[in-house]
Amino acid sequence: MDIGVGYHGNQVDGVKILQAANDLLLFRRHEEVLRVCRLGLDPSQEVIFPNLAPCSGQRGQEDQGQNDHADRRGQHVHKQIHKEAMREYLESVCILAMQAYAELDRWDQVQPFLLSCYGEISKLPPKIVLMCILLFSKVRNFAAAEAFSAQWLRAQNGWSMNQYCSVFELYIKRVYLSQGRWRQAREYVEANDVLSPDRKMRYLKFLTEMQQQQPKNGAGDGSEKCSRPGNILLSLFQKLRSFFVSHLSPTAANGLHRIQNLAIISVFLYLLLFRSNTSIPTGASHASAVWTSVIGVWRSLFSPFHVMVQQA
Repeated sequence: MDIGVGYHGNQVDGVKILQAANDLLLFRRHEEVLRVCRLGLDPSQEVIFPNLAPCSGQRGQEDQGQNDHADRRGQHVHKQIHKEAMREYLESVCILAMQAYAELDRWDQVQPFLLSCYGEISKLPPKIVLMCILLFSKVRNFAAAEAFSAQWLRAQNGWSMNQYCSVFELYIKRVYLSQGRWRQAREYVEANDVLSPDRKMRYLKFLTEMQQQQPKNGAGDGSEKCSRPGNILLSLFQKLRSFFVSHLSPTAANGLHRIQNLAIISVFLYLLLFRSNTSIPTGASHASAVWTSVIGVWRSLFSPFHVMVQQA
């Protein structure tokens, strides 16, 4: 199948790679998604972004020295833009490949694929780690989610505190709280040497409040809540909304960020359209809760930043 991602010689258009993989994912052609992703990561192929600002500095002939300086500056800016575009491109390709592996029930190949791209877990971007936690916990493979996340959290690797805490919070909720492991969650918070004492106190207070809200007949393990498909779907909506609010800011520096957003939005739409259990009872309260979650995701993506913060 010709997907039209070639450019010149051994070059491929990065934006077309992502668009083709997105389209294939929505049509459930998962093997072809993986083929396109591998093509986009082939080291023998140069990934280009034709729509990025050119680095040429043609400014007339008034002052050759000034023109040369402007050219060098333009080239430097272009390199920085291309570097940022490549970073977001790689994240997007990995997100699409992860979803394809998941739908093919080849979960064991997700981590090797990511390591082939980034080398080690500590170098994985927070967005990728968040998606891994969601995917592994969705199939209740808590051992894989715990080992994967704990290794990333121990390494730190220079990520901002907000990025670190986003992974830390999702890890606590999806690994410990989903299994009703309240004591282990508190112990993990107390033993963390990255969080400030104030943050630890807030997390411990949150855990106490959450545990008190649990129904007595399900406080021991949390399995009843997680075993219902409707609750799993709602939980996934909520986590995706939190993920969008934290990481998909409309203040992105360049246009490729929108393509990256599209990659993640496609995963969300795919789960909604193709992976929802149609046998779930659709009473008014349940439908209302699902619709509220969808509205929350939509507003998180397209509302002004100050509205997103208030809603979060």
